[in-house]
Amino acid sequence: MAIKRPAQSEPQRLRASAQAVNTFVRPEAPLLAPDAAQPTALLRLADSLRNVSPAMARLGESYRAANEEAGESEALGLRLKTETAELTARINSGDIPEGVNRMALDMGHGEDIARQDFEDLRKRYLGESTVTPDSSVSGSNAFDRDTGDVDAWFAGVAREGERRVPKTEAALYGYRKQMDAFRKQLIAEQTAYSEKRTKEANLDAAYKDLYGTAVGSVSSGERDPAKIHANMRDAFDKTRRIHMLTPGETDEAMAVAANSIAVQGIPGNPALGVELVKEIFLGARDGAPPLGGSAKYADIASKTIEQAQKTAGELQRKLNVTLKVDFTEAASTGTLDEKRFIGFTEANSHVFSQAEREGILIQNRNALQTAREKNAKVAEKLQLEAVAQASEQSVNHMLDGAGKAGTLLTIPERTTYTKADGSTATYGRQELIDRGVENKLAELDAWAQAETAKPENKNADIPGMKFDRELDYFKRNPVKHPQWADVLNAGYSSAAPDTLAAANTAPPHLLQAVELYEKLEAKSPGLLERHLNSQGAKDFYQTYRTARTLLRQDERQALHTAALATKGVQDEVQFQPAYDKVETELAKAGSIWPWAQGIENYGEMLTDIRRLGRVLVRGNVNPEAALQAAGEAVRKQYTNINGYMLRTSDRNIESWDANMAAVKLQPRKFEETVLDYLQRYASDQHDPSTLSIRPMTNGVGTWAVIDAVTGFPIESNSGLSPQFSIRDLLQFEKDVQEGNIEEKLKELRRPPKSMAPHNLIRRAFGFEDTDLFEDDAAE
Repeated sequence: MAIKRPAQSEPQRLRASAQAVNTFVRPEAPLLAPDAAQPTALLRLADSLRNVSPAMARLGESYRAANEEAGESEALGLRLKTETAELTARINSGDIPEGVNRMALDMGHGEDIARQDFEDLRKRYLGESTVTPDSSVSGSNAFDRDTGDVDAWFAGVAREGERRVPKTEAALYGYRKQMDAFRKQLIAEQTAYSEKRTKEANLDAAYKDLYGTAVGSVSSGERDPAKIHANMRDAFDKTRRIHMLTPGETDEAMAVAANSIAVQGIPGNPALGVELVKEIFLGARDGAPPLGGSAKYADIASKTIEQAQKTAGELQRKLNVTLKVDFTEAASTGTLDEKRFIGFTEANSHVFSQAEREGILIQNRNALQTAREKNAKVAEKLQLEAVAQASEQSVNHMLDGAGKAGTLLTIPERTTYTKADGSTATYGRQELIDRGVENKLAELDAWAQAETAKPENKNADIPGMKFDRELDYFKRNPVKHPQWADVLNAGYSSAAPDTLAAANTAPPHLLQAVELYEKLEAKSPGLLERHLNSQGAKDFYQTYRTARTLLRQDERQALHTAALATKGVQDEVQFQPAYDKVETELAKAGSIWPWAQGIENYGEMLTDIRRLGRVLVRGNVNPEAALQAAGEAVRKQYTNINGYMLRTSDRNIESWDANMAAVKLQPRKFEETVLDYLQRYASDQHDPSTLSIRPMTNGVGTWAVIDAVTGFPIESNSGLSPQFSIRDLLQFEKDVQEGNIEEKLKELRRPPKSMAPHNLIRRAFGFEDTDLFEDDAAE
């Protein structure tokens, strides 16, 4: 039997191959020593041959790069597998494994902490409170996106969060770098949010203006759709200017107004609603095609007109039932026109049954009887209301008089008034002060509106005149204008250094605040300080003004300088050399400011000069220029009286002109009247040029005559008081202008009359006083 042998396979052929072998490093040899800091002997050998062979140099570099990458990987792995708090403790204690890249570990850990903080911070920014029940913080810690200063808030939170970061340079750098990126992101979001809210508010206000114009025209009896539309177009441009809208946005407001008319209709005249909507979309407009003729509003116009027709149909059906309801309601109040009702029921017998007809007539007659009984009570009620109204008018009259006299704060603690039910109650002082301010502002608004409507005032600056009247009122009364404080502090809150540096123009509300500041600063610095809620806000606006007037910066540069000086996140240590320079220059005041020579109380001004100089230095102003500008700015806040400086922002000094006008005296500067007072006070005892005045510590608006050099009070036999109030000074000025001053001084210098009995009898018969022992002495 034959056996089949397996086929023989061809043996594998052998092929030659070659491969380069690294003869310098064995595979089992480590690249570096175990402490990852010292190279191995082999690596040192390769490094020593760097200049002999470029390949050796590349070999050493590749080993170092591989070791660095390995260290970074070790750092990343440690960060991923270790809790944040635990890793912080290990970094602080130095408990880090060998081979870990400490720079990468610390920097990455700082970034990790920043990301955790930002998660909490972002929740708070979006309105969510992250306060836990076991927290020491009470209330909500959520950020107010509508009124809050996101830059300052973020900086405060970041400073608080930085306490958790290990105190290594790399960790702090990673944390700050990451938080700065988050801060810029959040500021951009807040800016977009504010702009969106402003636009929505403006569009809503514009729609209400246009819709209100249409409703007002209908309410006044207008029934011509073209005339109503014309009234809306007349309000068109005014609405656009008031709310700062583009023509396209105002068109959108007009379309929304038309839709409101279509949805609500015009009760009592359904057809007019349809015609008015058609007129708004299809009627002619001056210099522009019909609103519904544009591609944007063609479909909207069609749907809105369809909605108006649908609404009109529903209103018409309801109107058919209205008369029946009106008759029934009129009968319930006794005001039914029975003749008209009977005529209607005879012509429309299907609406009321006979029983319903008789019931409505009886109801009307019963209501008439009840109404007669109520009339007596109504008359009594009207009388009580008249008494209550007279009481309110009396209160308003009192507040008006106090406001004009500048005594609003001195009104009684409690004021009794009569209520509409005949009982009495009391108003508190603060409640009446707020009411007095509101009454005055409403009065000025009505005045401005009436003056604007007069043709002869077409080119008059009515807003400026109104502002001056408001200024006069608040200078005389130490209270706050409700809007001014909001405008100034909102402007300061929005002044972020990064935003101002990146933008071409400042935000509109910041420009509005700056404009108001400049007006108040020019006309009433004291009133300005009253409306700034914080020292930061005062420093910001004063720095801005100084940069504009003394450093000659343009508006945008000045705003950025002020924001950087007051709100920049900066390390105070870096400014210490500049602060020291400011202190050095302050010692040379006479050479810097010639006006400082001879000022006896110059030291009282140093605090303000030093503070403003430091603020300007933080705005990157040269120390010498900063101090020079600060001194000039502070000097303008004072009035020089014979070498003794008085703060001009004192309310009573600023209100001097208003008080002079209130008592109908000729205009005269405060310092001129004071110098005249000192001239007469000196008499023949003192040199008038050595006298000055200073505020008394026992009250605002009271001054004492002093020696300008020593600052001590000084007596006089002139008859004038060594202490005087604003009222005393006004009386003195009145006597001067009326020519009675010499007679008054003579009267003041006259000795007091004798109260002896014999002199009282002599004066009763018209004789002069005598000494009782005068005759005996003569004998």
